[in-house]
Amino acid sequence: MSEKEKCKKDGTNTRTSGVIPFIQLGEINPGEFMVFYQSLLPDGEDGKGWLFPKARAVSGKFNPHDPLSDLYEMKQKVGVHKLEQMLPTLCEVVGHEKRTNHSLRATAGDYFIRQI
Repeated sequence: MSEKEKCKKDGTNTRTSGVIPFIQLGEINPGEFMVFYQSLLPDGEDGKGWLFPKARAVSGKFNPHDPLSDLYEMKQKVGVHKLEQMLPTLCEVVGHEKRTNHSLRATAGDYFIRQI
């Protein structure tokens, strides 16, 4: 998929745009994985929470192994700049060549189109 095609509003990939499909892709079903992930998220005050809640800061009172401890800050989300750093940091940790979020979108788009 080209850059032009990936970003084109009415391109050939429009049927998969903005949708997490419930289809089996090898060992994983993206739709089922997303439902599972959302079931682990904390609810906010009004029953609405963040998709990427901010993790609790390390402190003497916080034990991540205690099942009664909250793992997330209930009223805070992960910031934009932190999200931008996630994939490059993950690549560094696992010893993979550096990737950016932009390359992830193009690669994922290619993968989904090949699977459909």
